[in-house]
Amino acid sequence: MDDEKARFKAIKLYLDSQNLQTEGSASTWNIDIPRVNITYNTDVAPIEEWFVKFRMHHGLNMFTTEGTLLDILREPILQWELGEKISAERLDAVIPHVINITLSKSPCADDVAVIALICNATAQGVYVGVTYSGFAYDKTKWFNMTNNLCPDQEDVCDDLSLLNIVLTNHRLIALTTMGLFISEDLCRPTGKILRFTNVTFCGFEMLSTCFYSYDPFHEWSSCLPQRFYGRKRFSKRPVAFLVDYQQNTGISIFRTQKKSVVAVYNIRNRRLQKKTKFPVFEFPNTGFLPYGMFFHPETHFLYVYGNEVWLSSDGGNSFHLLISLENEKIVKTNTCMYTHSVAFVSDKGSIFFSKAGKNGFRITDVEKTVVIPGSSSFLITAILDNQTAIAEPTMPNKVPFNVSFPSKQWFMHNFGTVNGKKWDLKLDTCRYSIQEYNHIAKNVIKYLDLDTTYNFTFRVTPQYTAYPMFQMRLINLIIGNPSLLEVTTREYWDEIDSYILEFSVYNKFYKQGKSSIAVIIPEASCICETSAFIITLKTGCLYGKSIHYISPVPVTAELWLQKAPKDENGFLILKQLPVNYRPPSVHGIAIPVSDNFYNADPSKPRMRNYFKTSKASGFYKKCANKSSRAECNCTLAEKMSSLSAFSDCTEKVLRMSYPVTKLPIHFNLKHSSSIKNLSFPYFVTITEVNQRTNWEVRGINETSGILKIRFYLTKKLRTTVYSPDSLILNLYGSELFHFKVSTVPGVSHCNLSDEFQIYVDDAPLAFPGQYLTSALTALLIGSIIFVAFLIQLYDINIWDEVKHKFGRFNKVSPSQTSNTATATSA
Repeated sequence: MDDEKARFKAIKLYLDSQNLQTEGSASTWNIDIPRVNITYNTDVAPIEEWFVKFRMHHGLNMFTTEGTLLDILREPILQWELGEKISAERLDAVIPHVINITLSKSPCADDVAVIALICNATAQGVYVGVTYSGFAYDKTKWFNMTNNLCPDQEDVCDDLSLLNIVLTNHRLIALTTMGLFISEDLCRPTGKILRFTNVTFCGFEMLSTCFYSYDPFHEWSSCLPQRFYGRKRFSKRPVAFLVDYQQNTGISIFRTQKKSVVAVYNIRNRRLQKKTKFPVFEFPNTGFLPYGMFFHPETHFLYVYGNEVWLSSDGGNSFHLLISLENEKIVKTNTCMYTHSVAFVSDKGSIFFSKAGKNGFRITDVEKTVVIPGSSSFLITAILDNQTAIAEPTMPNKVPFNVSFPSKQWFMHNFGTVNGKKWDLKLDTCRYSIQEYNHIAKNVIKYLDLDTTYNFTFRVTPQYTAYPMFQMRLINLIIGNPSLLEVTTREYWDEIDSYILEFSVYNKFYKQGKSSIAVIIPEASCICETSAFIITLKTGCLYGKSIHYISPVPVTAELWLQKAPKDENGFLILKQLPVNYRPPSVHGIAIPVSDNFYNADPSKPRMRNYFKTSKASGFYKKCANKSSRAECNCTLAEKMSSLSAFSDCTEKVLRMSYPVTKLPIHFNLKHSSSIKNLSFPYFVTITEVNQRTNWEVRGINETSGILKIRFYLTKKLRTTVYSPDSLILNLYGSELFHFKVSTVPGVSHCNLSDEFQIYVDDAPLAFPGQYLTSALTALLIGSIIFVAFLIQLYDINIWDEVKHKFGRFNKVSPSQTSNTATATSA
């Protein structure tokens, strides 16, 4: 599908209608929205999936539903055939031989995932499926990737089986029994089946079995810092390794003979440094056997799991215990970015559920009863570590203080479900409500520019509580990358004991990166619908931020479509450009050298194409390789655009009469619904697109401070810099002027620019034509005066001379008249 058709393709939104009254047996409600109303881009690129909320009403009833919006035309993995397509019948034959599955989600779109089947020896091969709906609908495409990974002629691949698969923004990575395979760039679809290359790790075998790399994954490095090579402090085989992209560190879990530790190393130039960023964290339980670790998506919550689960919110500097298991361990995890849910699956099939950043569960000795004969019994309510617990006495008056009891003098009873359930343990009801004053989503992505500040206000109100929680902090604010952001906070309690947290965020340095900010209610129950907000801040150019030239005469689509629009004084507003027009150059009007054509038509000759320099320059863009203007497919927006990229389509431009002097030029700075004048501290450069030089821009009312900054930037950038507050433009030539205005780096991460065009009409003849005409006119007048002087001097009667001359030629002789009459009579 070409880009133009793709832009206007309808986007269909399907919404669950559980709470809606629908007619007949309809189970969904849908609406078609033209794609161009939401996004104009069609290039294949990793972009964030949108979370959308719909509010509808029917009569007096209001309905709200939520969903996701995915641009399937741009999501990279959806543009490829991963291998040979598998029919439903062939897939049914493979399913009985599946011994495990592995799943990898798209980093930017949670609904897009690749699922891979791990089979036994009977059904060897690599079988994968791709979904764009989170497997909610039966639209998963299945492929056999065996021939992609291993050509048919190689017999060594007969035993090829899949071990793991990972989907990144640009690559699909498959770990198999025959090695590691990296796909070609997913953002450059070829229309063919996806190809893979095999990665070798020569030279690493004696040092490490853990490697890391960055896209395009051509170079791989060991997960062990160099100073640990050959030493016995840590094992040479890390249990797990992760790259923290927010803090740019590498995190490793090591297991020694007596303990498990976490080490965090800085990464510079994509290499691990020798020194650790934090002191090595040692897990207190020597019996803890780590199995793996992961970051909760879009947050900075780091989980380490095995026969215990530990949580870190500061990038691995410290951890606290969430759960401790007996005779089982966590072997799989899954997360939901939208609901912030975390699920842990043990090797015994148990499933434990929590929310991101929260102590969602504790088991083992919690709720067990310690019985001491002759003294009070104790109900354990919390575990601090392997040797310390918090308990409530059943008989406070009989609590033995400062007395130690050997293990045989006390007993522990487990009121569990092994021998029959005799009591109920339920999750507490949701006792807190949270409100964000700006109505942001639970998961929101914002772009933070250098001149941008975001303000957030959260309010938490206790509900269904038996006693007031006076002055109790109810929100934890966790910043993923504190070195990137400057955050100021203010907290207080209002008159109804609600806890209010206000904070502002802005850039700390001229640095691009990513950081999450988690707003967590740590005491909230897991059944609360909303107990956390995750704000992802990307320091960089704001989405949709732009500058716009303010035309002295607004040219709307209605005005442009008129044949010859005029103002109230009868002045023609727009100039219709000739076909294949090019503006004058420094060599003159008749010698254009610009590479830009205006009002292009490949079927017609080029205008003013007389000289060698003119013939060697000038290139079509939208009309390249086309045979007529109709084939250029110029839209109205492109015809009205001032951008040089669409100069082929430009037909009409703003017209002004010569001379153009002291023309004020102003610009707007636009982002989202905000529009304001472009002003200090922004500075701009102004260039003429077609290299014309007969123009001038000057600033007026500039302060001494601005003049000093201008001088410094001009010297530093080696080009003239202007303050956009008060600029005037003088045009000393005729015909088309095409200007480009760009902001100077340092105030914004964005490379902002805009272009505008002015056609100067009714100009006097250019040099030397004007001077030649004046000289000839003066010579003619002088000659007439000189002749008159001579006539007067010599007293010549011009009129008598003329009559005498013409009279002599018109005189007829009598003989000629007589002969003519005789001839006539005959």
